[in-house]
Amino acid sequence: FAIILYFADKVKVTRKFTAKLDFRTIVIIGCFQILALIPGVSRSGIVITAGRFLKFDRYDSTKISFYLSIPVIAGASFLGLKDLYNETLEFNTIILFSVFLSYLFSYFTIKYFLIFVKKFDLKLFVFYRIFLSFLLFSIIYF
Repeated sequence: FAIILYFADKVKVTRKFTAKLDFRTIVIIGCFQILALIPGVSRSGIVITAGRFLKFDRYDSTKISFYLSIPVIAGASFLGLKDLYNETLEFNTIILFSVFLSYLFSYFTIKYFLIFVKKFDLKLFVFYRIFLSFLLFSIIYF
């Protein structure tokens, strides 16, 4: 999937997120997002790849990926809260501090990642994914 991302990042940009997000585009991106069920496939990475193949720029593809993460994170949070309902949980300042720090780090990660994709291409992530796959294969099979 790193190689697919590499070729997707070479696609010429001709679309803007605000003007060209029609039903067909949403269905195609959703079909790509299904590929995240394959172990090792990043949900956000495959959505960015789909956006690039659909001729969106890196920034808009990343924004689409982050917007699509909202229902995923909300659903996972809801399921986590449902599991906590049956357990006794002491709500204290450590939990509040943890939630605050989680929000803070998430906010800055999204903010600076969007700045990064505006200025640089995605080759760094392609090389990272290839290196990581070779490392994991060598650990597992050797």
